[in-house]
Amino acid sequence: MQLAAGLPGDGFLAALPAELREFLSCGADPAIYPRGSTIHSPGATLRPGVVVNGLIRAYLTADDGREATVRYAYPGDAFGLADIFVADPALGLQALSETTVLYFDETQVSEAVANNVVFVRALAGYLAASSRFSSVAFHTLAFSRVRERVAAHLLSLATRDDHGRLVARVTQQALADAVGSVRDVVARELRELSTAGLVITSHRKVVVTDEDGLKREAA
Repeated sequence: MQLAAGLPGDGFLAALPAELREFLSCGADPAIYPRGSTIHSPGATLRPGVVVNGLIRAYLTADDGREATVRYAYPGDAFGLADIFVADPALGLQALSETTVLYFDETQVSEAVANNVVFVRALAGYLAASSRFSSVAFHTLAFSRVRERVAAHLLSLATRDDHGRLVARVTQQALADAVGSVRDVVARELRELSTAGLVITSHRKVVVTDEDGLKREAA
């Protein structure tokens, strides 16, 4: 599969020179995941790839089974590149919508690391940004209130519908998993956000009615 034909117009790999994208496309193959399916289980080997379309959540799982989402991957986002150097056995990946991933041949990626300074510079920037993002995510999980986490995840999940409204298509249980809490607590926070006029909740979705207000809650 040719990389140029499958990649979104932006993102880590799409920003590389055309000849490097062409080189990395050798041996690349796509995989399609249905909504809700597991892309990568904690403890398994993660192959480097890029999101072509859809939405992925990266999460950690506690010993008692609770989950906490540490980041979302959107079209153009890469993942698994850090695992070339140090594997992260704790991280899991799940498709939140039908998602297409383009996986790259690890030998090709390793060759680019060894021989292409442009790729190495781009990779260093990507890893630095990922490290900073992870630090912010862990700080949020450790120190922020549940309401702040709920607001932040709603904004991350929301997309515009046909009427221009921001809509997060997520269940209360899935939102609880994302923020590392339980369903009853998240339901209470959603009721309070609704009473404040920031959201409207319905079956399997949350409509954001005051985007600026929700951003203030997330902050």
